[in-house]
Amino acid sequence: MPGNIAGELMDFVVPRFCLHCEEHLAVNQYFLCNNCLLRETRLDTLQLIDCLYERFGFELATWMFSVVKFEEWSAFRTMVHFLKYKGLFKAGEYLGKILGNELVARMDTSEIDYIIPVPLHRLKLIERGYNQSLLIAKGVSLVTGIPINQKAIKRARYTAAQVETETKHERHSNIKGAFKVIDSGKIEGKNILIVDDVITTGSTIREVATELKNSGANELYAASILVA
Repeated sequence: MPGNIAGELMDFVVPRFCLHCEEHLAVNQYFLCNNCLLRETRLDTLQLIDCLYERFGFELATWMFSVVKFEEWSAFRTMVHFLKYKGLFKAGEYLGKILGNELVARMDTSEIDYIIPVPLHRLKLIERGYNQSLLIAKGVSLVTGIPINQKAIKRARYTAAQVETETKHERHSNIKGAFKVIDSGKIEGKNILIVDDVITTGSTIREVATELKNSGANELYAASILVA
């Protein structure tokens, strides 16, 4: 009870608002209000199977999971935007926990050995200050207990942001050869969950997955907050 009173007092002094609809947040709400969360329609199994086949086929990735479809009105799109472009790094773990809970509800995560967040090039990391995919992966790890491996693969060359490319072919060309496995001993025979913020054409995760497969990875899974 004292904690609730303290929280209510703090909210009175420094009120917090939903990042999406700008309604006042209750004491037990963070970033998004319950109304915005409840309006988000989760992707069902058939939709996820279609997404998997369209982007990766059934050979490269065993399963793909995204929380919701990318829509302009989506509260999760707003959250990813704040995370990626507005410096709201704390939103990463929040989104990752949501993703982690969805994963646990949909699949057996105990067979996954590592989570690998899509790595940023060091220059992009300096520019942004953090890797949003790593922050999301940390939230997933907290829920699932799956350890994160940041050292097995790196971004070997700087690339333009995928959002700046216009066609599927340009996305493929832009990201080709961008990643390199640096510790194949941690990859061989392992089941790996690759985490990113948004999956669009799948070019980025496909390039990461190809490198991991070439280094002997076993089952690969892809996960993101949004799929476009």
